[in-house]
Amino acid sequence: PEVWKWQEEARLDDGKTILVDREVIFGGARLPWETERLQSEYILRFASPTDSKIKYEYRSIGGLAPAAIAFVGGVPFVVGEVSRGDAKKFYDCPEPPLIIHRYDNGKWKRAELRALPSTLNDMNLALFSNLAMENAKAGKSATAQQVNEWNKTIGKRVVGKYAETLADSIPKPSNGKIEYQCNVEGKLSAIDIIEFKAEMRSRLPKNME
Repeated sequence: PEVWKWQEEARLDDGKTILVDREVIFGGARLPWETERLQSEYILRFASPTDSKIKYEYRSIGGLAPAAIAFVGGVPFVVGEVSRGDAKKFYDCPEPPLIIHRYDNGKWKRAELRALPSTLNDMNLALFSNLAMENAKAGKSATAQQVNEWNKTIGKRVVGKYAETLADSIPKPSNGKIEYQCNVEGKLSAIDIIEFKAEMRSRLPKNME
């Protein structure tokens, strides 16, 4: 599989920046008319903004694209955007299309939007706009300002029922909860759903819940 590696700055909600080592592994299927295989795994490596000796590694399946990093009381959170159909089915079509993970005793555990600091609005990791992809493929480092500009080039879109928002903004429903709205019954049998989710779950890193 093809692997892209690069570094980028992530600007935290308090204005500080951290350096993130990023990696994308392309090991998924490729349609006949596509030149590249699908992303099969995303990897982030970064240190605590207050103690560089404390390091973290975050891995997610290819349909869950890392979009933001935050720290709350010294505890890291990663916001992932559900960006592909297989991940949407696996995570039961979350609205807004985000999955939050909190680091807890060596594991990344699911959390609600309300657990994030209210000051976290920007997706401070590069989403895959054309410019960001070219930069990542070339293995070039990126500044926080570049990340912000690349995310803005994606433009406006409708995020569920929570209003039209820029791609670099994190939609926050008033109740701070993520809703799950998949209606896969009727399209897939109950057995198909169980088997599909079991296969997807087997791809998850051992330290992710």
